[in-house]
Amino acid sequence: LWFRGHHLLAAPPTDLLVQGFYQGVLTAVVSLVLYSFGVARLGASAAGAFVAFGPVVAALLAIVLLGERTDTRDWIAISVITLGVGLASGAFARPKPQPT
Repeated sequence: LWFRGHHLLAAPPTDLLVQGFYQGVLTAVVSLVLYSFGVARLGASAAGAFVAFGPVVAALLAIVLLGERTDTRDWIAISVITLGVGLASGAFARPKPQPT
């Protein structure tokens, strides 16, 4: 377990435990609760479609926050995933006509 030339296990045990709790327990619980709220509000099929949107969000954040460079293939992939999520979630569905 090496990172930038320093041995990870040389860190104080309390730091490792706090970091492990934060990343392992807290993050898992918060994400599970928020995903459950999303499923309850949107329904299972629409919420499930948004799972595929994770790589798009990660790529856009990397572009904005980290200055990542993109090429045409990246933008095509982002567009295809966004279109697929929109179609799967029903975002482009036509409203049903109301009976008169």
